Amino acid sequence: MSKQKSITIKGNKEVDFVVYGLLTDELADYQIAMALNEKMRWNLRSYLPMEDLEADPPYKFHFFGENNQSGHFQIALWRNWQNDQVFNPELKTIQYFLRVTGEWGEAQDAQLMKSLKEILGSTNAINIKAELLKNPEYFMFQIMSREQKEERNLRAKLRESNIN
Repeated sequence: MSKQKSITIKGNKEVDFVVYGLLTDELADYQIAMALNEKMRWNLRSYLPMEDLEADPPYKFHFFGENNQSGHFQIALWRNWQNDQVFNPELKTIQYFLRVTGEWGEAQDAQLMKSLKEILGSTNAINIKAELLKNPEYFMFQIMSREQKEERNLRAKLRESNIN
């Protein structure tokens, strides 16, 4: 199985992810997540939003995500336009993004594209070449489940109590 290669781009940032653009106004994010769960045997579920309430203007984007049980890749699904704000202005005509981070082979890519085309229609799923984007940094972020956040907070409290 071939692995997704890291690509060095502007500012020496490495891209270790694949991004797909989904074009549909007919399905909500939870419907896409449920269909992908069934076809790909994933477990996409609601994750904590990525937000910055101090930014100007403040933003908050909701995600569906999964950390693959094998630990080799992470999946994120989100709507590009939320609350009258666009996540990626460079790709503002895309309604949804699906990002896979980590090890991702050609066979997995082909299976996902087949599933997306069955869910959305033959022309409504595209593979976005992050290395060709002006600002691929938009896709460089971490998503976190509620359980992961609780575990991180618990570890921080334990470290703090051990210091005191």
